Amino acid sequence: MVPELRYDKLDGVQDGGAAMTAYLEATHLTTTAERKSQIHQQLLAYCGLDTYAMVRMWQVLAGRRDLML
Repeated sequence: MVPELRYDKLDGVQDGGAAMTAYLEATHLTTTAERKSQIHQQLLAYCGLDTYAMVRMWQVLAGRRDLML
């Protein structure tokens, strides 16, 4: 529907399964603060794109070209 949005261009977390695994790693007691910060940034990028993709899909389905971001 929105081919310009590409998860494979993200660094690290690129899908829902990877997001769940990354979250578990980030919450593990042995994960370093540096790694937690890295995971945090990857999850923010993934979740941001995921949210934007849902908005774009709604725009396409609703025929709302006037709201293109």
